[in-house]
Amino acid sequence: MKRFLYSIALIVTILLLASCSIPIGDDVLNISTDGVKFIKGDSDETKTADEAIDEEDVEDEADEPEEADGNDEDETEGKQPTDQGQKTADSANITCPEDINTNYDEIIKVLEDDFYFPECADVKSIRHGGDRFRFDLYQEGGNYEELFNEYLEFTGEQVTNRNVNYSWETADLRFYLDPDTETGDISIGFTQRDEGVNMEFDYILPDLEDEDDDD
Repeated sequence: MKRFLYSIALIVTILLLASCSIPIGDDVLNISTDGVKFIKGDSDETKTADEAIDEEDVEDEADEPEEADGNDEDETEGKQPTDQGQKTADSANITCPEDINTNYDEIIKVLEDDFYFPECADVKSIRHGGDRFRFDLYQEGGNYEELFNEYLEFTGEQVTNRNVNYSWETADLRFYLDPDTETGDISIGFTQRDEGVNMEFDYILPDLEDEDDDD
């Protein structure tokens, strides 16, 4: 009989504890059939141990870096820079000065042909005299070998004389403006300077060429 009473008393105690709240300072420990809840005195929210674990998982997922989208990568690779920088000469990789003389009209008028002028070629002098027409061009930052090859390409390598002196950094080239009729005899002397290349042109006027041939 005593055991039965003890059992009844134990059950009643458990039921009472299962629906009670125990104050702990400003906080409250709530014991119920749903579990144990710790209620802070300065917060209206209640968190169980399982809820705290779920929130930690959510925070960890938020901290993970997002994977880069493949489309964004393709768009980045497809972009090309629009700023091409200053215009430079392809042959010598130079920048054209702003104060150079590029008026070749007088030269073209005498040569009477499509003549090649290197990029950034500065007209230094023009001289008429007798059976000769001479003029000088200068390319700042140029290289004498590169300019020699440019004119060699212009002639199609149909030249009457060519010479390169690597020790003195000079070169000479002679050709006809019209190789079929062998008229328009012109020679070019290339001289490398510290800051560029000087080009001396010597052109024999075609009419006087014919007179020399007749003689």
